Amino acid sequence: MYVGFLMALVGLFVVLGAVSPALFVLLFLIVTDRWYIKYEENILNETFGVEYERYKSSTRRWI
Repeated sequence: MYVGFLMALVGLFVVLGAVSPALFVLLFLIVTDRWYIKYEENILNETFGVEYERYKSSTRRWI
């Protein structure tokens, strides 16, 4: 889902041809990686425990 949003923002940046949308792409990437995904990983860890840790060790964060 987040990769799709990121691609849409990059597409918007390309269509507009301006530098300012690139700042939104970078901001989205940072906020998503450091806040949204971190929050979701904490919930998954609380819910699934060891199973989630095993999954996380074999799967990259941004698939």
